[in-house]
Amino acid sequence: MPDPDILYFVTGADVCSLRLSTRKGNLITSLPFEPRCLAAGYGWICLGGPQSGNCAFIRIGEQNEDAEIGTSSSGPAEVDALLPLDLDPTPRRNFERPLAQPPQRPSQPPRQKPDVSIHELGGEIVNSVTIFRMPGDGKSISPEDFCLLRFVP
Repeated sequence: MPDPDILYFVTGADVCSLRLSTRKGNLITSLPFEPRCLAAGYGWICLGGPQSGNCAFIRIGEQNEDAEIGTSSSGPAEVDALLPLDLDPTPRRNFERPLAQPPQRPSQPPRQKPDVSIHELGGEIVNSVTIFRMPGDGKSISPEDFCLLRFVP
């Protein structure tokens, strides 16, 4: 089950996370392109870019500060699942100011960088990404994660 307390988003070329309960944002990594789509689940963040089939695959989990959120075994979020946001206008107004500022880069202690793999797959836009998990048999075949990319001209 995905952690409903974490929201992943991009701002420019920065990939960030936001813990909703504490309203604390973290910079996960910066990419050499500005992503157009994002999917997160099963311990991965997958992003697609605007040209040349740009895509990035970020393994999240024990190697970075966001490991505590339980993403290494979480599944994809349901498209129609409700976000755990309080839609009362008063708290939302107070929350807008921190979001307008870029996520704070931690000054101490330094955390390890997540495992990031960046690829350029061809001359088209990656318009959407979806993460799937093929189940294993629990004995000799391990579960395997894969990402489906949709390209548009």
